[in-house]
Amino acid sequence: MIRTALSRNRATRNLKIFRSNEYRTQSEFAQDLRGNGFRVLKIWNEDKTDSEVDNWELLNRK
Repeated sequence: MIRTALSRNRATRNLKIFRSNEYRTQSEFAQDLRGNGFRVLKIWNEDKTDSEVDNWELLNRK
């Protein structure tokens, strides 16, 4: 299963989209991203397009 994650780099504050099928759970994916200096904003259990992720971010921006 491909998971899509929207994350923010803690240092640069830039958004980045990750896709992976290497993790069994969202929690594993989130822990790995956090360990690499990212703040996890959202993880989907499917392969989302960049525009779908961008639309979600626009509607949920804080």
